[in-house]
Amino acid sequence: MIPAYIAIDLETTSREPEQAHVVEWAALVSSDPLHDMQPTMHGSLVKPPVPIPPETSAIHHIIEARRVELRHGTLALVRATFAGFLALLMAIC
Repeated sequence: MIPAYIAIDLETTSREPEQAHVVEWAALVSSDPLHDMQPTMHGSLVKPPVPIPPETSAIHHIIEARRVELRHGTLALVRATFAGFLALLMAIC
């Protein structure tokens, strides 16, 4: 069963790729009506190692206070979560 599409979205601390750190990742696996597959969403917040600038928060609405209160969501944890998501995809495809 192959999903119709998979969309991945990243929110970062900057618009400049060489300065950007991931703040949130999300992935949507689309529905597949032929196999009664409903869309599913996966993702998590990430605690970046740098503050989130106000101009970036104005775009994605993840504010610095939210980053400070995150206890989990380090990049290593997010990599493990994303790897689990990819394993799930491989199992259904």
